[in-house]
Amino acid sequence: MPSQPALRVCDNACEAVLLALVAWFAAAYGGVLPLSEVALVAAGGACAALLAARAWFGRGELHGGWLVCVASGVAAYVALQAAHLPRGALQALAPSTAAMWAAQLDAPPLAGGGPDALSVALYPEAAAFGARLLLACAALFVAAIQVYRDATRARRLYLAVALCAAGLGVLRIATEVFGLEAPAVALGPDLPLLGPFVSYSHFAEFANLGIGAVFALLLTRMAHRSGSTRNHVTAYVEDLRRRGRGLDRALVLAAVLLMVAVAVSGSRMGVVATCLGGVALACALQRTAALRGTGWLLGLLVVGALVALMFSGFDDVYERVASAADPSAGLEVRVALFRDSWAMAGAFPWFGVGHGAYELVFPLFDESARGGRAQHAENVYV
Repeated sequence: MPSQPALRVCDNACEAVLLALVAWFAAAYGGVLPLSEVALVAAGGACAALLAARAWFGRGELHGGWLVCVASGVAAYVALQAAHLPRGALQALAPSTAAMWAAQLDAPPLAGGGPDALSVALYPEAAAFGARLLLACAALFVAAIQVYRDATRARRLYLAVALCAAGLGVLRIATEVFGLEAPAVALGPDLPLLGPFVSYSHFAEFANLGIGAVFALLLTRMAHRSGSTRNHVTAYVEDLRRRGRGLDRALVLAAVLLMVAVAVSGSRMGVVATCLGGVALACALQRTAALRGTGWLLGLLVVGALVALMFSGFDDVYERVASAADPSAGLEVRVALFRDSWAMAGAFPWFGVGHGAYELVFPLFDESARGGRAQHAENVYV
């Protein structure tokens, strides 16, 4: 029989690691720091060890099924990219990659003296590094599947993400609207720790994640109180008026605050993602009857955010969003990047060029007149 006390200890330890990682990346997200990568690998290793202990005490019991297989498959796929294969095997699996290697190795001074085994990735060191990070992410994902089957733990996760995002939203509004200096912890020259202020796109991603966590927490709390997963927004609004709903009202306010923070951050795609996410959420809740009539409630929240923006620089937000129509600063440049990246993907259809090799290989496919060198394929927009 599985040892239930031991399983609870493993789950509690996994939850503590995951919540600590949420708090860490809320601060460091956007700052490309070796310390963040170390934190990710350390957390993944800790969760992997706890998963092994859980499997031992649980007599091999692990939840997730096909989700675990998907996570393991993605990690194995990236690990294969870093593997070295004989030239014949590489030619059979990835002929475009083999041809690229041949063009490099068959030229002087390496002609005739190249290695017999070549990596699937065109930048094997970066692929090996990426494989380590992906293995850590896979361990974290599988650990989350085990831990968050419990509704109480899930609500704690939603609350942690919502609190982190709301705190960063307040800081973002304070810096963008009131001109306060952005807080940061300097670990070295040009290495600020508070990542959401390094990149407005990364901040908008985390803020939108926070909005999702807010609604997830509101919905689960409502379902827990009503004893039903099918409700109507009128009943929810009536429930909000009762005593003891201070946290729920604070969460609604946090959703409005985060919408404003995304808008003033300057991330055009963040604003688009917020709007599209709201539409998708309203449609999903209406379709599943989880909270019918959500559309007008979300509309009220948007109106509230717009009113707040009126007092916090609406013109600046409007000009930033409108600049998407500028060919030099808007979507035209990115559309060209998507187009050429798609051509690159077609040339390396099965295994790609490998983690970290995009910047080195993309110039061969770049047909745009854009200045500078693309370091990534603008995956946020895709």
